[in-house]
Amino acid sequence: MVQATRDVVGDLLELLGTLTPGQLRRLMRDLPIKHRRELVERWQGWAQPGQCEPSGDWRIWMIRAGRGFGKTRAGAEWISEWARMLPEARIALVAANDADGRRVMIEGPSGLLAVARSDEEPMWREGLRELHFSSGAVATLYSAAAAENLRGPEHHVAWCDELAKWPQGDAAWDNLMMGLRLKPSALETSDSLDVATMDLEGAVTSDAIAARDLDAGRWDGAELELFVTDWSAPEVAPVTVARGSVGAIERRGPAFAVELQGVTRVLDRPVCPATSPSCRAMLGDRACRVDLTPLTHVRRVVAVDGRMVTLDAAVPGMAFGELLWIEGANCGLASPVIAVDEAVLHLAEAPAFAVAGPVRVRLTEGCDKQLATCRDRFANAINFRGEAHLPGNDLLTRYPGG
Repeated sequence: MVQATRDVVGDLLELLGTLTPGQLRRLMRDLPIKHRRELVERWQGWAQPGQCEPSGDWRIWMIRAGRGFGKTRAGAEWISEWARMLPEARIALVAANDADGRRVMIEGPSGLLAVARSDEEPMWREGLRELHFSSGAVATLYSAAAAENLRGPEHHVAWCDELAKWPQGDAAWDNLMMGLRLKPSALETSDSLDVATMDLEGAVTSDAIAARDLDAGRWDGAELELFVTDWSAPEVAPVTVARGSVGAIERRGPAFAVELQGVTRVLDRPVCPATSPSCRAMLGDRACRVDLTPLTHVRRVVAVDGRMVTLDAAVPGMAFGELLWIEGANCGLASPVIAVDEAVLHLAEAPAFAVAGPVRVRLTEGCDKQLATCRDRFANAINFRGEAHLPGNDLLTRYPGG
């Protein structure tokens, strides 16, 4: 099976490394705290090839590598992600004996307690040999030396450590395999307004929804309505369970998990904007009021090399702009422009699909959201939505008593 590649966080970390110190400071300063934390704590962004879950339809994933490869970290991160995605998950942790399981898989430097994110507090219950995750998922530690304990319990997934050391390997493995028969629930929801999102899981079975389009992001933000129909009484109108817009989508082979963002999600928006040295508006939006018509251009992409695309003619002002594909397999997909080198644009992410021959793209110039740019380039300082001259915390704490 082909190994799954790192997710967009890994690509983003590489792009951050190409920025100048000043650009990096401005970007990180404007990022919300939860997004900064995500860059540091999201394992898929830092994982190496072979440490990510394989793609395709599989049942057993084996990592065979030497010391220092990161086998324990990969296993712990994989189990932790299952616990986040499936709050009712029942997980088996199987080691050669209880002491090894606790020392390596639970309390080790790369174990489940160590890889928990800053907003998670998994709790190890020694008497029950259970690790309770913040989401509600429960992982139970088993010893392969007591293979009979695996007979009967059912689990969604399992993490097995050092199979070659198992004293009753065949019996423990057979009992474990018979117990891996639980299926994730299809829907987790609530009728309380306290929860603005819900998680849906299912399989891609529609001819109109291609798996590659899900991966490419074509369905991000789509409106979705979930309803229940009584097929024995087709004349009865279906009952709407929930409606909202599609948020984050994750796919596991033919199956997918999607976050449905409900209408109450808008209540999470700030009541008033927070102060910021850079502009909070987007170039051309209602707050900015700059006319994008003269800033929009049509060019042809004549070459693609990863995230770098070469145009048939250079376009000024494209840093922090946007490229929209209007021809070819990527038609309709857009990507931010991170940097510009004459006719070569560095995109935030590589095109989702291969680019065959010259194809047309629509280019929208960008803005670095600085007051000087707003004033000198766009003559739009009156609509600058930032506080460029407001002292920051570093100035306030520079002097005693500040």
